[in-house]
Amino acid sequence: LPPPFVLKVDPSYKSVKLNLVKTATVKNIVDLAPSRNRTIQQCGGTSVSYEFVEPISTVANLTSFIAKHGSTVTGELGRSIIIGACRTMNGSAIEDLSALENVTKIKGSLIIVDCPTLRSLKGTEKLLNVTDSIIFQANNELTDISSLKSLRDLGRSLVLDGNVRLKNLVGLENLSRIGQSVLLKMTGLRSLKGLGGVQSIGGKLTIINNAYLKSMDGVYSLTRIGTSLTLKYNPLLKNLSGLEFLMEIGGSLDVQLNQKLLNLRGLENLATINGSFALFNNLGMTSVDQLTSLTHVAGSFVIGSNENLVSVSLPAIKALGSPLPSKIEGGTQDGRRLLSDGEEMTVNERDEKFNHIFAVEYNTNLKYLNISKEIEHMPWNVYISENQKLSGFIPWDLMSKQAVRQATLSYNNYSGPIDPYLCQNTTTIERLDISGNGGVCGTLPDFCEDLDVTAEDTDFHEACSDIVPPMCVFLTQDSTIDQCDVLAKKYSSEPTQLSFTFPRYELQDDLPKNFNATIKYEFGIGTNPGDDNVNPMTNIGRVEFIGPNDTMIRHNWNLEERHMALVDGETYYVIVNAYDMTGVKGNNITSAGTTIDLLPPNVTGVKVALDVDVAGHYRVKWDAFMSNSGISQYAVKLLRGRDVIDKVAVSGNETMIESTIPPSQITNGTLFSAHVTGVSNAGLPSPQVVSPSVIPIPNMRKGNTETIIGVAVGVTLACLCIAGLAGYFVWRYQKRQKERAREEEWLRKLNNSVYTYLQGTGTKAGKLSAEEGSISLSDSYTFDADNSKDRIFIFTDIQSSTKLCEQDADAYLLLQEAHDEIMRNALAELGGHEVDTEGDAFQCMFPNVVTSLLFCFKVQEDLLKYDWPPAVQNLHECEKVESKLYRNKYVWSGPRVRMAVHFAKGGTYMAKSHPTTRRVAYGGKPWQTTSMLSDVGHGGQILVSEAAWRQLMATGDEGAAGYPIFEDLGSYEVGEEGLPI
Repeated sequence: LPPPFVLKVDPSYKSVKLNLVKTATVKNIVDLAPSRNRTIQQCGGTSVSYEFVEPISTVANLTSFIAKHGSTVTGELGRSIIIGACRTMNGSAIEDLSALENVTKIKGSLIIVDCPTLRSLKGTEKLLNVTDSIIFQANNELTDISSLKSLRDLGRSLVLDGNVRLKNLVGLENLSRIGQSVLLKMTGLRSLKGLGGVQSIGGKLTIINNAYLKSMDGVYSLTRIGTSLTLKYNPLLKNLSGLEFLMEIGGSLDVQLNQKLLNLRGLENLATINGSFALFNNLGMTSVDQLTSLTHVAGSFVIGSNENLVSVSLPAIKALGSPLPSKIEGGTQDGRRLLSDGEEMTVNERDEKFNHIFAVEYNTNLKYLNISKEIEHMPWNVYISENQKLSGFIPWDLMSKQAVRQATLSYNNYSGPIDPYLCQNTTTIERLDISGNGGVCGTLPDFCEDLDVTAEDTDFHEACSDIVPPMCVFLTQDSTIDQCDVLAKKYSSEPTQLSFTFPRYELQDDLPKNFNATIKYEFGIGTNPGDDNVNPMTNIGRVEFIGPNDTMIRHNWNLEERHMALVDGETYYVIVNAYDMTGVKGNNITSAGTTIDLLPPNVTGVKVALDVDVAGHYRVKWDAFMSNSGISQYAVKLLRGRDVIDKVAVSGNETMIESTIPPSQITNGTLFSAHVTGVSNAGLPSPQVVSPSVIPIPNMRKGNTETIIGVAVGVTLACLCIAGLAGYFVWRYQKRQKERAREEEWLRKLNNSVYTYLQGTGTKAGKLSAEEGSISLSDSYTFDADNSKDRIFIFTDIQSSTKLCEQDADAYLLLQEAHDEIMRNALAELGGHEVDTEGDAFQCMFPNVVTSLLFCFKVQEDLLKYDWPPAVQNLHECEKVESKLYRNKYVWSGPRVRMAVHFAKGGTYMAKSHPTTRRVAYGGKPWQTTSMLSDVGHGGQILVSEAAWRQLMATGDEGAAGYPIFEDLGSYEVGEEGLPI
């Protein structure tokens, strides 16, 4: 990643627009969210994140921030510090960082932007670690950072940008590691003294536009730079002394537009550059002879437009550019590229290894170019041109090194013949441009016809023969049949791979097979037919032949190692072509497109209805499932209780089935349900959608005497049973004491609440209807996952429950059992929904404010009236407390339960139904607000949010709720986000 970027936005702005440029893609213009939002959503297919933060601008705010987020015990600050737009208010201007005097660690970043009052970092003397970045930007009066003397580790980047009065980095001597990048831009630095302890930089070291920087003195311990070293627009920089211990650069070395830079002194021990080397427009540069230890440059090597450069020397170099195979397959000239007159190289410029170059160009005074004779590898492309004083023989030894495919050596002052060794089968060069070197002379041997030579304005001229590109096998067998297509799935659920097949290609020229190399294949991926804007054309290294006589080729494009993924809903097209070792390509063939569908079919709002009669006939109807790729089939299961007794699979176009089961499967009182699962065309199964359970009823079309007699007998027996049971309970009632009678009452209520809980609703069961083919055990008031309806959320818990349990675990068990019964009985009576429980805490939902308040009142009254055992009343704050206003009345008895009531408007919360139990779970901001509100109350209190109160007032239902008396407690900030309630 590049160094972090801080953008100061004027408060009057309503939006921010950035131009995001990604490698190998077109420029994307990203519209970001308005600045009034606290965050700006991540944009595009990039790993870069954006955050909008209001900075700290006064000492008072800074002190308050440290007190709020810092630990006085550990000295750790849990959040980033962002200071900006500093201003003076009542003598509170930020001139230093004294507020941080006890901070030892910042879990985040330390960012100071546009703080004209800041002069030093006094107060950071104890700071040891910053987990993210340090960014000081546009602080015009900052002259001293020596207070950072204790800093040892920086997790990410160090950015010093626009601090024009900062002359040195004294204070960073103990800093040994910088996790990512260093950016020094537009500072007053004279050197890098202060960074002597830094041994490695994980990312880039970028030094740009520092008007007074003369050398790199100060980084004496630096041995490795993780990615790139960039030096630009430093007008007084004369050399790179100070980098003597630098041995490896993980990326590129880029030195440009440093007017007084004479040489690269300081890089004598640099051995490896894992990226490219670039030296441009350094007017004072006279020699590049200091890279005496450099052995490897993985990317390009470019020296250009250095007007006073005289000498370039790489005495130890072993390899330049990405490595290619050590030898050409077959060991013959079949590895050579054949070109006709005027033909351009058809090189895949999007493949990085083809883009690497060795270039020494437009250095008008260059006389000496000395490259080690021990070099083993050169880039694909070599450019040595427009160096008018570079004379002598052409460096043929460089042209014959491994991997060189073309060389442009135009308009130098070279002379002499072309070395015939270039025509040997051990070389890889295909094209040579020696135009403008008037002294080049001679001819090539007869067997060297394959080398393409351009020699305008010289004494040499030669041509090459044509070569025919490979063709598809199907076309070569029958030119009237066009079967040369790429075959791929129409839909796929794989986000990290794309498989396809295509026909094999064959050579069509008359040259011997051993003269023409084995055909190579390349493919590209794009979002439009013929485009490769997703994956540029890439070589297929290992070819897998399939089909009769190996006429087809199969390939799997795997993105997992590249940390990429295909986009859901997007259609991707595969392009394939073939070429031989000469680089001549056949015609592209393209697939019909593969649409990515990563999500299972959507079952939100889908309902399943089941009808069953006693004769075994059943019918299942359901709403169509939704999927980007469409539904291929539905799997329907009929269950008796928990046992699956029938399975049916139907086409994705169907939404109903009718079938029959043996009547023997149906017994009196049997519960049946239907489970429906959809499978998308991409192969993803949906969650299972379950119908309400039903009891088979007689087929009303077949009324008969046996059914009537059975019903009559059943009614008679039921009446007799009821009469017997009534007599039994009357007798039992006379025998039992008052306590036993109350216990039976509780059991009855508990049974009612359990029945209600099993339905997932607070309503009562519907009545059976003989006219209906099936009877659902849930009525029309059953709560569903439709989040468009207004809801009331209630959170409750027992005050000091942990302390009560620790005091007497047995007594607390009795307390909680009674508490849970009281809660569930009230829910059952008033139509509430028990969403979840956590220990003694209940999370409930009601359809309106009235029933929610009546629930709260009933629970508090039932807790007060309950006959608590002495063991419970001996617990902390559970004793009876007599009223001081009314005789023989009590205000407390048993546990003290606090309650929170909050109104959630439809669409502002989340609701999800479990596919098996059909219970509904809730979430979202209203749910979180209710949870936070419940944490601030006291036992016995019913805290009602303003939203819930206003809903009650708006509906005019105060009377239905018993005209409750509300006390306005004011507005408070609740929770970590400081939500006003």
